[in-house]
Amino acid sequence: LSHIREISVFANPLPGSYRRFGSYEAPVAVSWSCANRSQLIPVPAAHGSDCRMEVRSPDPACNPYLTVALLLEAGMEGVRQGLPLPAPADFDFYNADDCHKASLPLLPQSLGEAVDAARKSEFLHRILPEKLLESYLGLKEKEWEAVQNSDDPVQYESQHYFEMI
Repeated sequence: LSHIREISVFANPLPGSYRRFGSYEAPVAVSWSCANRSQLIPVPAAHGSDCRMEVRSPDPACNPYLTVALLLEAGMEGVRQGLPLPAPADFDFYNADDCHKASLPLLPQSLGEAVDAARKSEFLHRILPEKLLESYLGLKEKEWEAVQNSDDPVQYESQHYFEMI
Protein backbone atom coordinates (compact mmCIF):
# COMPACT_ATOMS: atom_id res chain seq x y z
CA LEU A 1 0.00 0.00 0.00
CA SER A 2 2.82 2.43 0.79
CA HIS A 3 4.33 2.05 -2.72
CA ILE A 4 1.24 1.69 -4.91
CA ARG A 5 1.23 5.33 -6.06
CA GLU A 6 4.78 5.04 -7.43
CA ILE A 7 4.08 1.59 -8.94
CA SER A 8 1.03 3.01 -10.75
CA VAL A 9 3.07 4.23 -13.73
CA PHE A 10 3.86 0.57 -14.44
CA ALA A 11 0.45 -0.86 -13.48
CA ASN A 12 -1.39 1.85 -15.42
CA PRO A 13 0.86 2.72 -18.38
CA LEU A 14 -1.52 4.67 -20.63
CA PRO A 15 -2.91 8.18 -20.18
CA GLY A 16 -6.45 6.79 -20.39
CA SER A 17 -5.75 4.30 -17.61
CA TYR A 18 -6.37 7.06 -15.08
CA ARG A 19 -9.77 8.12 -16.44
CA ARG A 20 -11.30 4.86 -15.23
CA PHE A 21 -10.22 5.34 -11.59
CA GLY A 22 -13.31 6.08 -9.53
CA SER A 23 -15.72 4.94 -12.24
CA TYR A 24 -16.82 1.61 -13.68
CA GLU A 25 -16.18 0.19 -10.19
CA ALA A 26 -12.43 0.85 -10.52
CA PRO A 27 -10.68 1.94 -7.32
CA VAL A 28 -9.60 5.53 -6.74
CA ALA A 29 -8.18 5.41 -3.21
CA VAL A 30 -5.29 3.57 -1.56
CA SER A 31 -7.22 1.25 0.74
CA TRP A 32 -8.03 -2.33 1.65
CA SER A 33 -10.95 -4.22 3.16
CA CYS A 34 -12.15 -7.72 3.97
CA ALA A 35 -15.74 -6.55 3.79
CA ASN A 36 -15.91 -4.44 0.64
CA ARG A 37 -14.91 -4.88 -3.02
CA SER A 38 -14.90 -1.14 -3.76
CA GLN A 39 -11.45 -0.77 -2.20
CA LEU A 40 -8.10 -1.04 -4.02
CA ILE A 41 -7.26 -4.31 -2.26
CA PRO A 42 -10.19 -6.51 -1.31
CA VAL A 43 -9.40 -9.60 0.78
CA PRO A 44 -12.47 -11.72 -0.01
CA ALA A 45 -11.41 -14.89 1.81
CA ALA A 46 -9.80 -13.56 4.96
CA HIS A 47 -9.32 -16.73 6.98
CA GLY A 48 -7.77 -20.17 6.73
CA SER A 49 -5.40 -21.55 4.14
CA ASP A 50 -7.56 -20.29 1.27
CA CYS A 51 -6.93 -16.63 2.13
CA ARG A 52 -6.29 -14.46 -0.91
CA MET A 53 -6.26 -10.81 -1.89
CA GLU A 54 -6.61 -8.85 -5.10
CA VAL A 55 -5.05 -5.64 -6.36
CA ARG A 56 -7.69 -4.00 -8.52
CA SER A 57 -5.83 -1.09 -10.10
CA PRO A 58 -3.57 -2.68 -12.76
CA ASP A 59 -4.65 -2.07 -16.31
CA PRO A 60 -4.72 -4.77 -19.02
CA ALA A 61 -2.12 -2.69 -20.91
CA CYS A 62 0.50 -3.16 -18.19
CA ASN A 63 3.49 -5.46 -18.41
CA PRO A 64 2.22 -8.12 -15.99
CA TYR A 65 5.68 -9.46 -15.20
CA LEU A 66 7.06 -6.10 -14.16
CA THR A 67 3.88 -5.08 -12.35
CA VAL A 68 3.62 -8.31 -10.36
CA ALA A 69 7.34 -8.22 -9.53
CA LEU A 70 7.02 -4.67 -8.17
CA LEU A 71 3.87 -5.52 -6.18
CA LEU A 72 5.55 -8.60 -4.67
CA GLU A 73 8.72 -6.70 -3.81
CA ALA A 74 6.69 -3.92 -2.18
CA GLY A 75 4.75 -6.47 -0.16
CA MET A 76 7.88 -8.31 0.91
CA GLU A 77 9.49 -5.02 1.94
CA GLY A 78 6.49 -4.36 4.17
CA VAL A 79 6.85 -7.81 5.73
CA ARG A 80 10.63 -7.46 6.23
CA GLN A 81 10.23 -4.03 7.83
CA GLY A 82 7.21 -5.06 9.88
CA LEU A 83 5.16 -2.17 8.53
CA PRO A 84 1.74 -1.92 10.17
CA LEU A 85 -1.30 -2.43 7.99
CA PRO A 86 -3.53 0.66 7.98
CA ALA A 87 -7.07 0.27 9.27
CA PRO A 88 -9.42 -1.39 6.78
CA ALA A 89 -11.78 0.82 4.82
CA ASP A 90 -14.90 -1.21 5.51
CA PHE A 91 -17.30 1.06 3.64
CA ASP A 92 -18.58 1.32 0.09
CA PHE A 93 -16.33 4.00 -1.37
CA TYR A 94 -18.73 4.82 -4.21
CA ASN A 95 -21.59 5.61 -1.83
CA ALA A 96 -19.53 7.03 1.04
CA ASP A 97 -19.77 10.57 2.29
CA ASP A 98 -17.00 13.05 1.54
CA CYS A 99 -15.54 12.72 5.05
CA HIS A 100 -14.87 9.00 4.56
CA LYS A 101 -13.45 9.57 1.08
CA ALA A 102 -11.16 12.38 2.24
CA SER A 103 -9.63 10.11 4.88
CA LEU A 104 -7.88 7.98 2.24
CA PRO A 105 -4.95 8.86 -0.02
CA LEU A 106 -5.79 8.73 -3.72
CA LEU A 107 -4.15 6.82 -6.53
CA PRO A 108 -2.52 9.10 -9.12
CA GLN A 109 -5.16 10.90 -11.16
CA SER A 110 -3.09 11.15 -14.36
CA LEU A 111 -0.12 9.59 -16.09
CA GLY A 112 1.81 12.79 -15.36
CA GLU A 113 1.12 12.48 -11.63
CA ALA A 114 2.15 8.80 -11.73
CA VAL A 115 5.43 9.66 -13.48
CA ASP A 116 6.15 12.33 -10.85
CA ALA A 117 5.53 9.81 -8.05
CA ALA A 118 7.83 7.28 -9.73
CA ARG A 119 10.60 9.84 -10.28
CA LYS A 120 10.57 10.67 -6.55
CA SER A 121 10.45 7.01 -5.51
CA GLU A 122 13.40 5.72 -3.53
CA PHE A 123 11.78 2.26 -3.78
CA LEU A 124 11.77 2.17 -7.61
CA HIS A 125 15.29 3.61 -7.83
CA ARG A 126 16.48 0.87 -5.47
CA ILE A 127 14.59 -2.04 -7.09
CA LEU A 128 14.82 -1.36 -10.82
CA PRO A 129 17.92 -0.93 -12.97
CA GLU A 130 18.45 2.81 -13.40
CA LYS A 131 18.61 2.58 -17.21
CA LEU A 132 15.27 0.74 -17.36
CA LEU A 133 13.61 3.19 -14.98
CA GLU A 134 14.92 6.31 -16.72
CA SER A 135 14.08 5.02 -20.22
CA TYR A 136 10.58 3.99 -19.20
CA LEU A 137 9.80 7.21 -17.34
CA GLY A 138 11.21 9.27 -20.21
CA LEU A 139 8.85 7.53 -22.64
CA LYS A 140 5.89 8.00 -20.32
CA GLU A 141 6.69 11.71 -19.95
CA LYS A 142 6.72 12.08 -23.74
CA GLU A 143 3.40 10.23 -24.01
CA TRP A 144 1.83 12.44 -21.35
CA GLU A 145 3.13 15.60 -23.00
CA ALA A 146 1.83 14.51 -26.43
CA VAL A 147 -1.62 13.79 -25.02
CA GLN A 148 -1.68 17.10 -23.14
CA ASN A 149 -0.69 19.00 -26.30
CA SER A 150 -3.26 17.33 -28.54
CA ASP A 151 -6.51 19.05 -29.44
CA ASP A 152 -8.52 16.00 -28.38
CA PRO A 153 -6.76 13.71 -25.88
CA VAL A 154 -9.32 10.91 -26.25
CA GLN A 155 -9.01 10.96 -30.04
CA TYR A 156 -5.21 11.03 -29.75
CA GLU A 157 -5.26 7.96 -27.53
CA SER A 158 -7.70 6.17 -29.78
CA GLN A 159 -5.46 6.72 -32.82
CA HIS A 160 -2.20 5.87 -31.06
CA TYR A 161 -3.26 2.90 -28.98
CA PHE A 162 -6.24 1.27 -30.66
CA GLU A 163 -6.46 1.90 -34.39
CA MET A 164 -4.61 -0.37 -36.77
CA ILE A 165 -2.89 1.26 -39.75
